[in-house]
This record gives sequence, C-alpha cells and structure tokens, in this order.
Amino acid sequence: MSSDQSAVSAFQQYVRARILEHLRQSGEASRTALAEVTGLSRRALGGIVDDMKQAGLVDEADADRGPDRGVGRPARVLRLPVRQELTLAADISPDRLRVALVDSAGAILSVAEANADIAMGRSHTVGTLVALARSLDREEGRLPARAVLGLPTMVDYERQVVDPAGARALMPSWTDGATVEEFASALGMPVTIANGATLATLAELRLGAGRGSKNFIVLGIGHEGIGSGIVVDGRVFEGARGFAGEISHVSVHADGVICPCGQRGCLAAETANQLRLFLQARGVDMNAEAYEELSIASAQGDPAVRRLFADIGWQIGRAVGSVANVFDPDAVIINDTLTAVGDDAVTQSLVRSITQHTHPGITAGMKVVTSDLKHTSILAGAGLL
Repeated sequence: MSSDQSAVSAFQQYVRARILEHLRQSGEASRTALAEVTGLSRRALGGIVDDMKQAGLVDEADADRGPDRGVGRPARVLRLPVRQELTLAADISPDRLRVALVDSAGAILSVAEANADIAMGRSHTVGTLVALARSLDREEGRLPARAVLGLPTMVDYERQVVDPAGARALMPSWTDGATVEEFASALGMPVTIANGATLATLAELRLGAGRGSKNFIVLGIGHEGIGSGIVVDGRVFEGARGFAGEISHVSVHADGVICPCGQRGCLAAETANQLRLFLQARGVDMNAEAYEELSIASAQGDPAVRRLFADIGWQIGRAVGSVANVFDPDAVIINDTLTAVGDDAVTQSLVRSITQHTHPGITAGMKVVTSDLKHTSILAGAGLL
C-alpha cells in the first residue's frame, strides 16, 4: 500500500472511488456536481479533492468554452490526468476486425484491419488480432499498456465473460469464460472485454454528438447488426450486469423469426431476416461485399433497395420509440454504417418512425442527430474506457 493510501480513512477511500468513477464516466465535473454525487458539503468535499490533486489522482482546470457559454470567467472542472500509455483497441465484428492504437483522449493514432470470420473460432480471431497489432505503426517508446476489445455481443463486464445466451449462435467458442485469458496470453498485456455498443456510447458521450446532452440513446446500424447504448445523467448506463440498452432484443414481431437468443421477433433478428430474404431473391449470398453493393445501389437510387432500407429504418424507429417513451431522452444519436455516406434511406425513415412512435411531449424536447464518428466510435471508446 502506498504511503498516500495508508493515511486515508476508509470513508475517504470510498469518496475517492465515487469521484474517480464519476470522472471516468463523465469526463469532467465541477466541485458542485461532485458534491451532489457524493452527498457531501462543498467544504467537506474540498479537503478530499485537494488531497486527490496533491496525490496526482485528479487535475483541475478551466472548463472548455462551448458555443453557448458566456464571456465571463469559465467554470473550474476536475478531470482525470491524461495517461501517457496507449491502448490497443479492437473492434471485433462478425466478419471484420479493426485494430488501432488509441491514446487516453480517444485519439486514434494508427489503424489496421482485415477480414476475419468470427464463426471460425476465438483462436482464429486471436491470431488475426496479434498479426494486425504487430503491423501497427508505433511511436518510439509508446507501446500499448493494455488492450480493450469491443465485441459484437453481450458482455458481463464485472465478471469479464461473454454472455452465452447472446453468443451461442454467433461465437460459441467464446463462451467458456477464458476469452480474456487467451487474448492476454497472446498479446502479453492486460485485456478488458466490453460490448462494442457500450464503447461507442462512451465515445459519443465524450467526443461525439452526445457532448452537452445528459440523457440520450446511441444507435449503431450496420450490416453486422444493431447496437445501442444509453446515457443517464451524463453516464453510460450499464444495468446490473452490463446488458442495458439492448434495443436489438426488443420484440417487434410477436410471431416473428426465432432470434439466436431464443426469443421470437427480436429487432436484430427481424432486420437480418429482411436483408437475407432480399438478397436471396436477387440470388446473392449474404456477405460484406453484398451489403456494400446494396449501399451503392441505394445511393444510386435503386427504388427496391431504398424501400428495403426505409422499411428497416421504420422498424428500428418503432423500437427506439418504445425505449424513448420509457426513458425520456433529450437526444437520439444515429450511427448508420449500413448505407453510403450521404444516403439517408435508413435515417429519414427512422426519424419519421421515432416521431410516430414516441409521445409528442417527449419528441418536443428530443433531437435526433447523426454521428460523425462512424467506424471509429468503438475504437475511440476503447481508449476512453
């Protein structure tokens, strides 16, 4: 135990932990906000914060001036010190693997990617990830100190295991509880696994369209599936086991197709089935190239493809509206990688559907915006975790 920790009471350690966890989630906070979080008076909190500053646990600086801030003296906020070490970030999707070196501010320094079929087993993904990591350009003396992997399935974050119900069909070899150990052994560094949508949500909160909003939904739409996360009171809400925000498993069709999770009519399963049937009718196999061709066709005005994407957007909007009615967010952030840049076939229908299926009192104060982070959101979120 360090000399600093040994002189700190159990209560002070508890308060410190609350402060650090809040700053990890929100990025920054004023002393007034931290007093509300901890339940302490400003005076009682002040001594603990000053001790934390002296110990190098937190920094205090002027808040960044946003476009709506006045010209007076800026508020002072506390932040976690910028770490010098880098994170090896991985965005693992069913058919592609992206790996990057990311700093603690979420800046992506270098990226490598390759096709990788997750159904071929965890060991295959491990080998591909190690090869990509070795190919990254590394600045002299700045090697990654850890790895954070964003997975396309539900992850029990506290226990650091893949949830078997969500991964049984997609990635069964990952459900034995040894995922972290295998990657850590191969990479030679500590490894953390998380749901990819959770990392994307953290990136939107700290770097993207979620800045300035305290309660919002993040929706990721791609050919790999539908990912989502929610932010409550300025923090990523994970629920009891880290499974919160799974809009993809909202039932949209009581008698629909059976989802790999065992339920019928889950949003993600219904959407995947729509895409599959459409491609089958055109005599095309389901793969990344086929989805890319659909994106191009939609951007070029193919009426059938645009109707397909519009139907998908409307169906997703129904599920988002249901969540919005319960949650009352101030924003919905859409990260659409299914369609080509500039193509609004999905988002236009999605926005109309959200409006149609959400109470007018909620939509009156809720904005729907698109993300600028696109394919980088999970990688950036891994660096921020």
